[in-house]
Amino acid sequence: MIRPASADLSLSGTEVIAAYGLRFKIEVTFRTLIHLLGVFAYRFWLKAMKTSPTWPANLN
Repeated sequence: MIRPASADLSLSGTEVIAAYGLRFKIEVTFRTLIHLLGVFAYRFWLKAMKTSPTWPANLN
């Protein structure tokens, strides 16, 4: 059986799972912004990434 874990012992298992779900949504949002829209391109670690168009063709 898998039990959700957190450093905050006052949280219930349901709250830990809900917080993890929010974290996943935030990570997906940032990945989309970086790869699809080309935002945060000023950051040095993105120079090695393959560039993509700044405006996706499917949004026209």
